[in-house]
Amino acid sequence: MPSQSAPDSAVPRSPRFARALLPTIAVASDSVDRLTDIRATHAGARRPTRSAPAGWLGSRRLASGTTRAWLRRATLSLMVGTALLTAACQKSPPAFTNLDISGNQSFATDFALPDTDGKTRTLADYRGRVVVMVFGYTHCPDVCPATLAELAQALQQLGNDAKQVQVVFVSVDPERDTAPVLAQYVHAFDPSFVALRPADRAQLDAVTKAFKIYYSQNAPEAAKATAGASATAAPGTVVSAPTATSASSAGEAGGYTVDHTAASLVFDTEGKLRLYARDAQGAGPWVHDLKLLVDEKK
Repeated sequence: MPSQSAPDSAVPRSPRFARALLPTIAVASDSVDRLTDIRATHAGARRPTRSAPAGWLGSRRLASGTTRAWLRRATLSLMVGTALLTAACQKSPPAFTNLDISGNQSFATDFALPDTDGKTRTLADYRGRVVVMVFGYTHCPDVCPATLAELAQALQQLGNDAKQVQVVFVSVDPERDTAPVLAQYVHAFDPSFVALRPADRAQLDAVTKAFKIYYSQNAPEAAKATAGASATAAPGTVVSAPTATSASSAGEAGGYTVDHTAASLVFDTEGKLRLYARDAQGAGPWVHDLKLLVDEKK
């Protein structure tokens, strides 16, 4: 369920905020008192020594007290106004619909994988754009094509902002997902989509482990073999048995199935990991969250 956005006004009005200002106000008040005393001392040192009429001395004391009170009120008003203005200018954290993992250091900060033209790609190649990193494979019967179709719809709904988004599809089945097959597959959803194909099993294991993506290649029952890297998903997300929580396919060409975590990772325009997004969630949540990330650049 989408979380509620922050109120229009960011100005704190709670008693807690008012109490937080009390130490600052006390310091300001003390400073005014000290300044007034210093000025009075210096003025007295320059004044000739003589007895003053009682009436004149009383008026002088009254004037000094009035000045001190006026300075105190003016200083406090200025400081309270400045504090309120500063609070109003501070931006509230964006309310994402997907899991916000900003600052989570348990995930990798970059990748280096070849694209369908054989050129090694990293996050730096897409700097300035929001990057959606989707893990899957071309034989996936449901979750993978559903997610890519939803992302294509989301880009259409984003209009001109879609130019600031890059979808990157990483194959977890490079044996069957050859470069030509991958390129044709992702471009069928949107011409702007990019596909990355790990060069070998070691590179696939490394990238899936680094980004906490589970995958398992399962041979037929007669000669079943399991390979892959297993990792705990993002905080707040539970990944148990692959057949229960991941995408899979059966009866495919090649004689094996592939289970994998049904989730994507989203990086902001500066290449920082921000979201852990569940796959096949519909275009709406994608439009909402991608729009927030694109707007951060503006």
